[in-house]
Amino acid sequence: MKIPVYLFLVFFFSHSFSLSADDLKSLKVEWKDIKGNNGYRIQVMDRAGQVATEETISTNRADLKLRVGEFQIRVSALNKFKKASNWSDWKKVQIR
Repeated sequence: MKIPVYLFLVFFFSHSFSLSADDLKSLKVEWKDIKGNNGYRIQVMDRAGQVATEETISTNRADLKLRVGEFQIRVSALNKFKKASNWSDWKKVQIR
């Protein structure tokens, strides 16, 4: 009897994850390249004011996967210690 329960849980969780993956939308973000930086950090804040995602990347563009909703995005160049220096202003985006 443990095996059918185990299979049910595996099916349930794998099915749930595939459904939520379909809800994600792609957002391409690009900004002016800053010479002499050591990469960039991009933050996405949700409507509740929580950081929904934060990524460190090496180029001046990102392809983000977000759920439908309202977000704010900002970017910072990284200094030689790989620390965020001056952040851009928050920019509002709406994913539909």
